[in-house]
Amino acid sequence: MKHIRTMKHSMRHMLAALVIAVQCSGVAFAMETDGRAFPEAIAEASSLDERSCLEVAESNITEDLGWASVPQTCSNDRITPDEERMALELEFIEDMAAERNGLNAKANFSFPHNPEVERSIEFFRSGRMRDRFTSWLERSGRYRDVMSEALRNEGLPDDLVYLALIESGFNPKAFSRAKASGPWQFIESTGRRFGLAINWWVDERRDPIKSAKSAARYLKDLYARFGVWDLAMAAYNAGEGRIEKARARARTDDFWKIRKTNNIRTETKDYVPLYIAATRIAKNPVEYGFDSIDYQEPLNFDEVVLTSPVDLAKAAALAGVDEQEIKDLNPELKQASTPPYDNEYVLRLPTGSADTFLDNVSGIPPEELVNLRSHTVARGQTLAGIARKYGVSMKILREMNPGMHKRALQEGELVYLPAGSAASKAAASKKSGGDGKAMKNIEPEAVAETGEALSHRIRKGDTLATVANRYKIPVQTLIKLNPHLKPSRLKIGDSIRVPGKSA
Repeated sequence: MKHIRTMKHSMRHMLAALVIAVQCSGVAFAMETDGRAFPEAIAEASSLDERSCLEVAESNITEDLGWASVPQTCSNDRITPDEERMALELEFIEDMAAERNGLNAKANFSFPHNPEVERSIEFFRSGRMRDRFTSWLERSGRYRDVMSEALRNEGLPDDLVYLALIESGFNPKAFSRAKASGPWQFIESTGRRFGLAINWWVDERRDPIKSAKSAARYLKDLYARFGVWDLAMAAYNAGEGRIEKARARARTDDFWKIRKTNNIRTETKDYVPLYIAATRIAKNPVEYGFDSIDYQEPLNFDEVVLTSPVDLAKAAALAGVDEQEIKDLNPELKQASTPPYDNEYVLRLPTGSADTFLDNVSGIPPEELVNLRSHTVARGQTLAGIARKYGVSMKILREMNPGMHKRALQEGELVYLPAGSAASKAAASKKSGGDGKAMKNIEPEAVAETGEALSHRIRKGDTLATVANRYKIPVQTLIKLNPHLKPSRLKIGDSIRVPGKSA
């Protein structure tokens, strides 16, 4: 069995000659493409009773394939339909192999203008969707440049940036029912797989720059695997495994043929047409009737490197800016402070405020920059023992102290605790002179975390209705504060957010 790794020429007549030459020589061979053998039809063709071939210039074949000799003549020079089909199949596989090897990641980036795409264009132009799509286009002005740069750095087409348009409307805070988050809608497992940190303190899926870099790497991998962009995009939506199975069952690499089968979900069938439609509108909005787009200003900011954690409210005061501006520039931050475990956290500040921040922060002791609850580890203590001591669930403690549960604790290191733990109550009592008056109106399960909301720890018998009644708020307010919450899955020990004013 001869193996062909590359071919220099793919002209149809040469390929047909190659197939016929193999038939004449009685040699069955295979071509290695992504670990799969060349179609069985080629091997079967070598055993045909009636063999035919063209006269083939020996130099062409031997140069490309390294064969010692090539048969020059056979009984006749007729190319049958089967031989023609096999030649075209060989050409197709050769092209796919080159693309999967990453020879040209920008190749094959043209899409059809078919009825499915037309319907998708009309979908974006009609009814309520028109207003929503307009707001997405406006928001794209803020993030398009930084995301496109991430794509270009991986050698990918700029137009891929519009995947974020149909994934989230360029919204860093987007969160789906499937628990996908951020502008590129990563689920947790895929986000971590491509280097995004997700824990108690941060969710880098929501960061427009970090998530774009990860999305670029993921898309590059998908393109290398599938060789064409429409299948790569379908896999971005449905997962690589599902598209591999759909392709195998349909026996084609043509997305539009796979789309006609029942091998992929309706959502995935519509995903590629929607992307094509969104891209065409975004690149030529006036042509499609979107002539009043007020694009947001491109993302711009200063950066400072923090060597110790800082409350966002404190950072805003030191920089002389509004706290919400800092939150908007750092959407990955889930808490009211930067992570305490990162010795060099890069915080974004509004343009022109970095120098003010650095001047004002100089000389302030680190402990005055943040209001975090912590426990100092004593000799022999374990994370489980500390969790029991403060009545905190191990799950929360692990999330707040990423990586710490995977190793032995060191005497003297800090274990960070949620604000609603016994540690926070003791600390608050100490700050109020020891009489606990600062805590008198707050339930044992709820203590101010950020100045904007409290944390309520679920106990036996709690439901959304009983918690809402306790804090004198509508259930809908509770749901809005906890968009990831599933009412049927409340667990004792879990923490949920409630308004800052307790009952």
